[in-house]
Amino acid sequence: MTAMNKLNAKKILFGGSITVTTKNLLTVTSRDYIRELVDKGVKAVTFVEYVPINELTMDLAPSDKEREILKENISELRKEFDEIVLKKNIFNLYFRRI
Repeated sequence: MTAMNKLNAKKILFGGSITVTTKNLLTVTSRDYIRELVDKGVKAVTFVEYVPINELTMDLAPSDKEREILKENISELRKEFDEIVLKKNIFNLYFRRI
């Protein structure tokens, strides 16, 4: 997060795209994690579901149940961080497995 500190110190507008996996779902959608990003100067956040590139990484792709948790967590985050958690209809893309 050193780069974020440098960007913030120079007052450069920046945001983050967070790839959500089965391993990090609860961490990256936690209030504490988003608060840390805000404290670092992040002005926009979007969440993108991990899409496996081969069968060895299929376990990292969120299931339907985990997508529902993601949706609920984002909804909760918007209550406190509405100004930075981008809405789905504003560049917030959710990639789905086929």
